[in-house]
This record gives sequence, C-alpha cells and structure tokens, in this order.
Amino acid sequence: QLEDGVVFEHANWAGGRQNYLCASLAPKYVKRNYTEILKHINLDCVYLDVFSCNEMDECFNPEHLMTRKECMEYRRACFQYMINRGIIPSSEECSDWAMRELVFSHYGPYEFMMKDENEKRMGIPVPLFNLVYHDCFILPWPMDQKNEDYMLYALLNGGIPYVVRNAPYDNVDGNFGSDGLSIEDRITRANIVLDFYQKIKNEEMVEHKIINDHVQQTTFSNNVTVEINTKENTYRIV
Repeated sequence: QLEDGVVFEHANWAGGRQNYLCASLAPKYVKRNYTEILKHINLDCVYLDVFSCNEMDECFNPEHLMTRKECMEYRRACFQYMINRGIIPSSEECSDWAMRELVFSHYGPYEFMMKDENEKRMGIPVPLFNLVYHDCFILPWPMDQKNEDYMLYALLNGGIPYVVRNAPYDNVDGNFGSDGLSIEDRITRANIVLDFYQKIKNEEMVEHKIINDHVQQTTFSNNVTVEINTKENTYRIV
C-alpha cells in the first residue's frame, strides 16, 4: 500500500492486472505453502522468484507498516526458512544483500546481455561480482553465439552454463531470437564450460586483467587462468 492509501498495481507480466503482497506477510505464506508442498514432494532446492531481483518495497498499511530495510529482512527470512528445512534457496538475481542465504540464482548477466547485441554498450564489462563471491555462489550464464560468443563470459567468470535459456517474452530479458545452434552443439558448448567449472568451482577469483579492448583474463586461487578474446571469439586456459 502506498503512502496515499492506494494499492499499487500493474499489468507488466502474464496474468492480467496484479499487485504485490507486502513482504511482511511473505514468511507466513512461504511457510504455509511449503508445509503443504513438502507433504507431497521431497525438495532439495527451491526458487523464490524475484525476491533478490525486485527493488525493496515500503508498505504504509497501518496494520503492517514496513520499511525497505524490513522488506529485505522479511525476504531473507524466507530464504532462511528453506535453509532450516534442508532446502537450498535460490532466486532471480545475485544481489549482495542476499548472499548470506542464497546458493545460486537464475542469472547475473552483464547489462549488455539484456539488450540487442547491436545496441551501444556502456563500457567494457568486468567480473566484479565474482571477484568477491565466486567461491560461495553458483552463477549460470547465457551461452548465445552470435557476433560475440557469450560462452566466453561464462568461462571468464568461472560460472555454469545454460544449455537453453528461454525468456517468457520476445525482445526482453535477453531474448532476441535464436542463434541457430543445434541442441547437440549447445550440449557440447555447455560441457566445455562445465569441465572448466570443475577445475575452479571452489576457488576464489583473485585477479582480473583487461589486456586490451577485446582481451581479458581472470585467475583463480589454484593458479588457473582463463583468457578470452571477444574479437576473435577464442579462449585460452592455462
């Protein structure tokens, strides 16, 4: 509920007009829903959509006033509930405030990956998140192969691959048409990234270098280095 008493709503996503449940009520309903679900399904992990992606909310309902800081705490309480049940929690994005609970996310792409590849970029993307969190978080990466091969960024960041990643709508969320790869090619490329991930999955990313506009390197705590060239669409692991 907004400060003027209006309940915010929109129709941006599938399902028609909708509004948001106040996060102060979320732990109650997460516990209720999963108590019932676990009677029928043995879960080892769970995806609480948008909890770590949407900005923090305020609520001015006098029955459950909520600040943005409290909103964060309520969302984290939902992740913690899953951990207490022995269930691995995940959500949409890899946000810093949720790192104490989250184990993996839907994705954490560079900003340019959410736009058409021909749009002007803001700069040279660098792996700031993984320089901090690589050894304690599993991050999947898009693997599109167009003018630039996005697999290179999965390797540079020491992440895991998407074999197929379909967005719910065309021309949003990085969904700008097929790159034409067969499922066999997708699996082969995914295995390249997974093989590298096995070498560095528990390691810190300790160094990143920009060699030039097209060449970057990352080094992990076991001295494994990967170098990518986004002009030639090549990589080298040493």
